[in-house]
Amino acid sequence: MHEENEIKSKILKRAFEVFTQFGFSRVTMEEIATGLCISKKTLYKFFNNKEHLVKEVIENEKCDVTVNVDAILDDGSLDFLAKLEKLLSYVGSQSGRFHGPMMADLMRAHPEIWNDIKEFRRQRTTEKLSKLFSEGVEQGLIRSDVNIEIVTVMYVSTMHYLIDPDTILNIKLTPEVVMSEMIKILFEGVLTDSGRSRYSQIKF
Repeated sequence: MHEENEIKSKILKRAFEVFTQFGFSRVTMEEIATGLCISKKTLYKFFNNKEHLVKEVIENEKCDVTVNVDAILDDGSLDFLAKLEKLLSYVGSQSGRFHGPMMADLMRAHPEIWNDIKEFRRQRTTEKLSKLFSEGVEQGLIRSDVNIEIVTVMYVSTMHYLIDPDTILNIKLTPEVVMSEMIKILFEGVLTDSGRSRYSQIKF
């Protein structure tokens, strides 16, 4: 059983690598088997067809994301700000892995899988950020008079708009760079000291 799990894990890892590089439409099951030095019979023992493999690859990545995000948020050595920056950086790096041929194939051939990925991102990000922002309030790093629900919605909406494929194409930046800029703006704001001074005089 352990050996079978190991083989399956290697198949999923290899498939993700070639799918992200070339897109799954251009990669055959035979090429995946050959790259792992296993027979097609062995490959089909674990996966009925390429569509089955694609879905398993996505599910495996979702599990990895969950584990890694939980590890960041459960790290007792990090305060709220360190966790938030690390979390958003991780989201940016993960988004970068899904952009390219594989994403294009998913949007074209399997929109239901792509929509599932987007919904997974939204739900997990909302859940985790809400908890994290509450932690920030407890640590005195977020103002207690701020509505956590609204802050969470703002962050989640901004993140998912910025890493949307159409947005990335229009602004011609990688997801990692986009997320880095978002972190800087959300942490530091866009106003200069003079701007903040002027803002404090305005009554809305």
